[in-house]
This record gives sequence, structure tokens and C-alpha cells, in this order.
Amino acid sequence: MRALAVAYVVVVHLWPGVLAGGYVGVDVFFVISGFLITSHLLTQAAEHGRVSLMQFWGNRAIRILPAAMLVLTVTALGTLLFVPQAFWQQFFREIAASTMYLENWALASDAVDYWASENPPSPVQQYWSLSVEEQFYVVMPLVLVASLRLGRRWKLWYGMALSTIVVVSFIHSVSYTAVNPSGGYFITTTRVWEFASGSLLALAASSAPRVISAAAAWIGMAMILAAGVSFSDETLFPSYRAALPVGGALLVIWARHTAGALGWVYRLKPIQFFGDLSYAIYLWHWPLIIFADFSWPTELPFGGRVALAALAVLLSWLSTRFFEEPIRYRIAATPDGRRRVLGAIAVGTIAITSLSVMMWAAMERSAEVIDPEALTDRCFGAGALVTAGCPPATVMTPDAVEFIKDNGGIGACHWPNSGHCTYGDAERGSLRVAAIGDSHVSALVPTFQALGKILGWGIDVYTMPGCYYTTADLTPMLEQSGRDAKRCTGFLEFLKTDLAANEPYDILIVTHFEGSFLPPTDAGKQQEIAGLIEAWESQIDRGTKVIALTDVPTYDKNVRTCISTHQLAAGVECSSALPDALREIDSQVEAAAELDGAVVIDTQRYFCTETECLALVGGVPVLFDGHHITGTYAATLGPLLAEDIIKATRELGMKPPIRR
Repeated sequence: MRALAVAYVVVVHLWPGVLAGGYVGVDVFFVISGFLITSHLLTQAAEHGRVSLMQFWGNRAIRILPAAMLVLTVTALGTLLFVPQAFWQQFFREIAASTMYLENWALASDAVDYWASENPPSPVQQYWSLSVEEQFYVVMPLVLVASLRLGRRWKLWYGMALSTIVVVSFIHSVSYTAVNPSGGYFITTTRVWEFASGSLLALAASSAPRVISAAAAWIGMAMILAAGVSFSDETLFPSYRAALPVGGALLVIWARHTAGALGWVYRLKPIQFFGDLSYAIYLWHWPLIIFADFSWPTELPFGGRVALAALAVLLSWLSTRFFEEPIRYRIAATPDGRRRVLGAIAVGTIAITSLSVMMWAAMERSAEVIDPEALTDRCFGAGALVTAGCPPATVMTPDAVEFIKDNGGIGACHWPNSGHCTYGDAERGSLRVAAIGDSHVSALVPTFQALGKILGWGIDVYTMPGCYYTTADLTPMLEQSGRDAKRCTGFLEFLKTDLAANEPYDILIVTHFEGSFLPPTDAGKQQEIAGLIEAWESQIDRGTKVIALTDVPTYDKNVRTCISTHQLAAGVECSSALPDALREIDSQVEAAAELDGAVVIDTQRYFCTETECLALVGGVPVLFDGHHITGTYAATLGPLLAEDIIKATRELGMKPPIRR
């Protein structure tokens, strides 16, 4: 079972297209852990009438922590050697969390943080499941001890407690995952029922009748295989779907079938070998994959992935044979040796955590405020795309560490933190101008600041991440992606009320993250277009003109990693070819075509040449994550957008006052 579970995990990480549901191997591990650990505890309780918590926790520390700390140490060194500095802060933060077995909560927090959700996977991300497991090891023995103190019927009380945990955690898993799938995948409370199910089976001390044991084992294996084959990264998980691999694992354990074909497979030496190394393989394989992804210039070929798998097995055997087993079976075999090992573990834990926190703090840097003089250089940033004869940039601004934090104060105007912000000229002209949208409008705040100075306007900015100006119902897709749909609904209600209560704006500037809010189907696209038309029309009827900006291009590479790795060469190495980088249908173009009083500014010229869309222009990184432009690049867009807005207002029949 352990061999199958770790094979699932390794295959889905190295070849996700082959076994997209291989992540259920972790759920199989959870059931096995719950069963085995509870079996050990019950044996101790039956023999001695009590459970020694310190002895249990000490045994678990000696079994689990030496190998885990070895891999964490090597991973920290590998981060320094193979990972661009831009990611050191995130990675060392997660190394610290993993050392304290809180990685699952760190990942859950990042998953619901709009900006951290763009973080690349760290080389210790696999520690999330070990964190859940260690938290189980801390709490569940306490439940057993409490049950033992209730007297002779302690097994009944313990069974009732475990049953309650299974039911409550399962219901929570279903309900929480439905509204927050990203966070729900990692948190302990949505997973503990899987361990507790194994614990209940151990408490029942039951095995399948011989006549049905073979059928139970085969059905259980079929359930695990079915989950691995039928699930994918689009599957809402764990939720009730986790019952398939969990139920399969419980059936196989309950069957205790060691005869026939399955028994023959169980006894194969390679299966036994991989089963014995499963924990070490789980630890080693993931950092190797992450470091290879950073080091290899293109997607790792099939042969390279096979080599990584082989290297993971080799390191697992070496660390188990020459590090883990000597500690467990020789050094910790005596009381004095046990104390020395536990002391070394405590010191190592403190050392790794402290050093990781120090590295994390040392990398705490904010992007420097752009020098206003730099914006006058037409070859700096976006201007280099439209200015002839610009020399190649010799410096990247911000640098390879700072650019991923260069968000231009993106959250300053997000509702409900703010009703709206006003940027530009403090002494507003005769025009009332507003920009409304999601985080893609927020990313343009430095652009609006530059526009105010160039055009002599003040611009009110209304933003809400994951929400834009529309009458379409975004709730289903927002909930499916783990975002707070109620906040979006609240923002749209506030916007409707605020716009109606005040004099109409002369110009409305809008854009949004194209195609991310409604189902990617023809019907979803039409719904997206219809929602825009209805929202814009309500303002056009009041005399407002609408200027829609097409969305940023799509990039076929991990832009953060690519820019961090290639730096000044990112303009070539990280670009995406046209027309693949442009969206097949832009809802804003379609909506504007249906309305008098609305025009579109095609922003392609801000990012692309005639053949490709660039990730670095005029020495400035275009994006700080997968789809948000950097604050510095946004500031350099000001002159380009000003030119296009002047053209757009003329097209709309306006003659707005412009101070030059």
C-alpha cells in the first residue's frame, strides 16, 4: 500500500498528464498512518492500562524527524544554490513553517491570499501532508488518554470520539472545500477524518471474513486506482470525493488478504523495497523536481524526469541506510542514546527554524520608489517599444529580487478598505473621470498617477480584487476558485449606490482579468459580454463615455521564474509569440462594439512587437506575477495611455480640457 501511495505521488509530480489524480496517494498514507499509530497506542493501552505520551511522542520524533531535518537542511542549501534570490524569502518562510510542521497552514493562508496565490511551489511544499500528520500525532493520543480516564468502558468513549471526529471533519471537508477549495485542500480540519477512519478500523480490531477478503481487497485496490485515474487538478478535493481513495484503503486494510495474485504482488522484493523507502522517497523527490525546474532552461525531458526519479530513490536508500536506520536502531537503542538523539533533534529544529527565519527577514525588501527623472527617458520601460533607436538596457529596474514586490501599491484602493482613491491633479479639472475594475485596474494606479500629471485630470479609482464592473452573476465561479463571492457582491452593490448618488462621470475607464470570472464556454463568454453591456449602458444613459482597455497578454512561461533567472535576457527568453499571447475573444471589445458611447483602446502596443509579447521592456519587468504588471512598468505606460485616451475622446466626440 505504501509503495502504491508513493508511486502515485511521484508519478503525478513528474508526469501529471499520466496520472492526474495521483495526489490521492497522500490520502492512502493518511489512512495507513491512522490505522498503524492507533494500533500501537491501543496495544500499549491494553498491556499497561495507560498510554505514555512522552514515550509515544519521543518515538515518533526519532522515527520521523531525522530524515525530515536532513532533507530540510539539504533543501535550504539547494535553495541558495539553484533558486533565484527573488524567491528566497518565500522559500525560507516555508522551510521555517515546515520545520515547525505548520506548512499546511502556511500554504492554506497563501492559497486564499490573492497575491500569494501566485507564488511558485516551494521545494518543501510536500511537508504540508507531514504537517497534517504530525498535528494528528499530537492531538489523537490526547483523545485516547482522555478516554482511558473515563473508566472500563474507555473503548466505547474512544470509539464515540473517533466517530464524532470522522463525521464532523467529513461534513466540514465537504462544506469548506465547496467555498474555499484552495485552502480546503491543505488545512488539517478537512483531512483529520481520513486519519480517524483508520483509527476506527484499528479500534474495531476487525478483519474481513475469509470468504470475502479477496473481493474486499480487489475492490479496495480498484477504488484507489479509479481515484487516481479519474480525478484531476480540476477535481474539487478533498470534499466527499476523498471517500473513494479513503474507502479503498480501508477495504484493503480490513481485507488483510495476503494470498493469490495480490499477495504475490505484496511479497515482491521491489514492492517491499519501495514500501520501506516510501517516506524517504516522498521527502526527497519534490525538492529535486523544483531545483531541476529552476536549473533546466526548458521543460525537463522525459529522460530527465526518469533520472530525477532514480536519483530520488538513490538518495532515499542512502539516507535510510546510512542515516535514519543507524539513528533509530543503534544510537537511540539505549536510554542514554535516546536522550542524545532527542536533544540533537531539538537543537536541529531550533537551528533550522532560526536560520530560515533570519534568511526570510534578511530578504525583506520593498521595491524602491522609481526615480521621477527615469520616466522622462523615452527608452525606459514601455516607451522603448515605440521609440526608435533605443539602446539595449544595461540595468534591470527593479532588480531580480525587488521586481516581484513591485506592485505599485496595488491594494491601496481595494474595497472595503477604501470607497475610492483619487489620483492625478489635486486641483481637478472640469472632467469627472473614474477607473473601475479588479486587480488589473489596481495594477494601473501608477499609470493613472502619471495620467493625472500629463492630462491635468484627477481620476477616481474603484477596485476590488477578483471582481469587476458587471451585472453578470460572478458568484459560482468565484466560489469555485476559492474567492469570497460575498465581498464581490458587496462591492458591486456599493458601486451601484455610489455611482447613482453622485453626478455622472464624464469618462469611465474599465478593464478586467479577461476570461477568469465566468465559465470558459461560449455561453459563459456571452454572459460575460452581456454583463458588461448592461453595466456600461447604465452609465452611458447618464451621459458617461466608456473607454475600455484590452487585457494584458497571456504568457506561456512562468514569468516570475523566467525573469528572475534570465534578468536582462528576459526580453528574449521569456517572451510569448503572437498571436498565441493574445486572447481569442476579448469581452470588452465585443461589448464596446454593441454600444454607442463606448470605445476600446487596444493595449497590444504597450506589451508587444509585431511578432511577440515581451516580459521585459526597456530594462523594466512587465509583470511581477502571472498577469499583473509591475508598478514601474505601469508608471512608464502613462505617456502611451495618454496618447490613446486623447484619440479615444476624439472618437467619442469629446473635446475634454487637457493641460499640456
